[in-house]
Amino acid sequence: MDNADYWNAGIVQKGIWRYFKQEKGEKYLLESVESIQNKTLTENSWNALNFDKEFKGAVWGNFTPVTEYKHETVDYTKGMFVVNEEWFGHTNGSVNFMKENGEWIYRAYTRENPRQAFGATTQFGTIYGDNFYFVSKQAADGGDKQYTPGGRLVIADVKTLKKKANFDVLGEAGDGRSFLGVDEQTGYIGTAKGIVLFNIDKMTIGNVIEGTTKGQIGTMLRIGDYVFACMQGKGVLVINATNHTIVKTIECTNIGSIVSSKDGYLWASAYGDGLWKINPYTLAVEKKIAIPESARIPGTWGAWNSGVMAASEKTNSIFWAKMQGSASMTYFGTKVFKYDIDKDDVNSTDFLSKPFYELKGYDGKEAFYGSAININPANNELVITSTRTGYGANYQKNRVHVIDAETAEVKNIYELNDYYWFPAMSVFPDNASPVIAEALKDTIIDGNTKIYLGDKVSDADNYDKRITKSIAALSDQSLCSISIRNDSLVILPIKGKYGSVDVDIKFNSNGKIATKKIKITINNPSTGIDNTNSDLSIFYNPTTGTIHIKSDTEGRAIIYGIGGNAVMYVTVNRGENSIQASHLAQGVYIVRFMDKSVKIIKQ
Repeated sequence: MDNADYWNAGIVQKGIWRYFKQEKGEKYLLESVESIQNKTLTENSWNALNFDKEFKGAVWGNFTPVTEYKHETVDYTKGMFVVNEEWFGHTNGSVNFMKENGEWIYRAYTRENPRQAFGATTQFGTIYGDNFYFVSKQAADGGDKQYTPGGRLVIADVKTLKKKANFDVLGEAGDGRSFLGVDEQTGYIGTAKGIVLFNIDKMTIGNVIEGTTKGQIGTMLRIGDYVFACMQGKGVLVINATNHTIVKTIECTNIGSIVSSKDGYLWASAYGDGLWKINPYTLAVEKKIAIPESARIPGTWGAWNSGVMAASEKTNSIFWAKMQGSASMTYFGTKVFKYDIDKDDVNSTDFLSKPFYELKGYDGKEAFYGSAININPANNELVITSTRTGYGANYQKNRVHVIDAETAEVKNIYELNDYYWFPAMSVFPDNASPVIAEALKDTIIDGNTKIYLGDKVSDADNYDKRITKSIAALSDQSLCSISIRNDSLVILPIKGKYGSVDVDIKFNSNGKIATKKIKITINNPSTGIDNTNSDLSIFYNPTTGTIHIKSDTEGRAIIYGIGGNAVMYVTVNRGENSIQASHLAQGVYIVRFMDKSVKIIKQ
């Protein structure tokens, strides 16, 4: 309101503001001593503020009811999110959403949950399944008089951003840091004092994982059977994702952050010690790459953020934002470096002299802020968050750069409304579900067998190598032992047991599930695979050179020469099967399938 409306008038200067209310069924507006901030409007109730000019009493005109304002529905599956620390001492954390057309929806969570916000200094956000998890360092910013704080952990519906749950206290583990969805039922909360278990189904906080309380926890990833978690001053904790126990600590005093590359390896940044290539299955450090000092990857523990590294799902490359700082502190910086894993080009002249991308805006004062970079796995776009450096109002200037992660072409640079957003990180919608390849199909085996599953599933907007696999159902446990180990289906037949078993394999890609049933047939090396095929018949037509097998069971037939050597292996399906054997040399052969053997003479 303008000055003529006396909005900023003091109590004793020109008059006084008075608060009136009228509840449902009452006839008049009556002056109230209740604070308007504590009043919630209900059906047919009224709130009114009246400026009593020169203390002469309230003057009323006619009231005209207005139509209730409703926000337009926003499709939060199309665009991207930017999680904000917000202005410490003034406002709690928030999240902005940018539509595909570049239009910003500011404080999107507050928009969908009026007057509600996150906790103080929101540093982390991630999507897992149907939920969006926001983690803040503290439960509330005492200086925020506008919004209700949401605590250290806020959980919202991923499509609507409507609040599902919030928590001020994360057990006894201290301030919030990060979150990882481990499986459909379990999440890990990274904190300043360890990793806390979270029950996703019940939305309840559990115990601290034993052995994780000796340092603050940073970035966490799950690959295969293990969760990898960065611990300040210690290294990478390797945690069994099933029983939540530490199986190993990969010692690295200067650990920074971790990412996983397209080829499935884990990469850890170590200030002063370069990049470490870690095999997520053997847990061995296979390679240490020295990074020149002018491109060194700093740590982020002092004013923690989720790290300044990102990996491409489309090309086998790692990116990082070169910032000023040390093993424990990161601030500002302008250059993005790209390491091509296949070319191993970190020591080339061009690597240092020509960074992949460089910030140059705001008259040379533009610099990275927060975790600085992220890569959208759906389209391979590198997203950079930046601010204007300096003092005071400079930090009201914020940008988001969208760059092609292969060519460095600038797709767009988006400016935000002036405010002290302090952007912490970008987050991308997860819309696609895992797709299982046709190559995963019914299989016939003769003995112990491994089937690699890593190339049998993909996800259009996520990281293929992070898709976890598990056995959802097994029709018969008497024939074999079946498990998944290091991304492979491991089948161990029980001695003397033959037949077929159905296996339901479940694929979990960031909380989205796909399953497939396959039949595993265990072949009997001497007589076949089963002894219960009541409809089995085998005969040979010498005129056409065709072997006919009728069976009510699938399996594999073997044709032996007179000397006992196998000359043909044939897959047999249920029903009628015709096997062309005209190419065989003249002689005597034995056709064996299951418990039946038939001698044929090829003339």
